[in-house]
Amino acid sequence: MKKFQQITNRIGALCFLNILYIICCLPLITIGAANTALYACIFLMHDNKDGYMLHTFISNFKTHFKQSTLLWLGVCISAVFIVLEIFTLQIRPIRLAYLRTVVNAFFLAYLYLLSCCLFAFAARFRAKARFILRSCFILTARHFFLVLVLALMNGAIPLFLILRPGSFLSILPLIIFLGFSGVAYINGRILTQIFIKENLINAQNEAPGGNL
Repeated sequence: MKKFQQITNRIGALCFLNILYIICCLPLITIGAANTALYACIFLMHDNKDGYMLHTFISNFKTHFKQSTLLWLGVCISAVFIVLEIFTLQIRPIRLAYLRTVVNAFFLAYLYLLSCCLFAFAARFRAKARFILRSCFILTARHFFLVLVLALMNGAIPLFLILRPGSFLSILPLIIFLGFSGVAYINGRILTQIFIKENLINAQNEAPGGNL
């Protein structure tokens, strides 16, 4: 009975976080800060330290707002430039256009993989943006297949909606109540294992370092 109550409490907390996350993402420019705040709460859940989720979320949203927003804008602007480059190569074929398209597609894919770690890392460790970017770049390369799982998890619902657009209304309740926090909860488990392998968890009370 106690275990059942813990599970229902956890699901209720995730539903609350999901709605709060969606609200904070609505201005779009705040998506980075909302991601960081969500993962901050998720990691506390995994550490069994979750308490006042509203206070934790808002506090981390404010604390990481500037840094996470800059990271989010950096990812978006980089992605736009790469997509424009690919589009330009398609409409105005030039020498080695195919090779350049493949290279740009690779960088775009790697940027997406990088973004799957970026805000979780910022939530778990207090560090400068340069260190976060460098660390996540290395983590993505070292743990490529685990990060690929994160990417597939993050892209599952958007991909499903692209392939089955008529199913939007049927899965809308899932998106509203668990679509983002549920994925982040599973991703948090995977990311924690990555951080442990890199000896980053043991260094979290100091300056994050490990063997990166």
